[in-house]
Amino acid sequence: MRCSSRGCLRSAHDDRPSPATHGIAAVCAADIVWDASALEGPITRIYHGHDGVRQYFSEWLESFEAHEARAEKFIEAGDDVIVGIRLRGRGKASGVEVEMARCNVYRMRDGLAVRVEPYETEAEALQAAGL
Repeated sequence: MRCSSRGCLRSAHDDRPSPATHGIAAVCAADIVWDASALEGPITRIYHGHDGVRQYFSEWLESFEAHEARAEKFIEAGDDVIVGIRLRGRGKASGVEVEMARCNVYRMRDGLAVRVEPYETEAEALQAAGL
């Protein structure tokens, strides 16, 4: 899937019930870099390629019994697109319901994401995108 706007990213987010289906990989270049180093917590490394994207989501989801991700906001910033996401889930071990917001900055080239940077807050994502 090739796109140069938030439309394809919106479709990729809407077409998947959860990241476990890896629908996001369809809008990622083969050499995608998924840089989670700005996040807090145990999953704060850099992943490479489609296999790396799948690994990131597998690691993220392994601590949840149930999980839902909903894209709520799309902001274009030149060639970048910021996607605000609402995450909800129930911990496998604890059974505790959690809800959090995250913002991903998608760096686009030739209609595909070549780099994705998840951030804890919208302010961090906006700053990373130069806004």
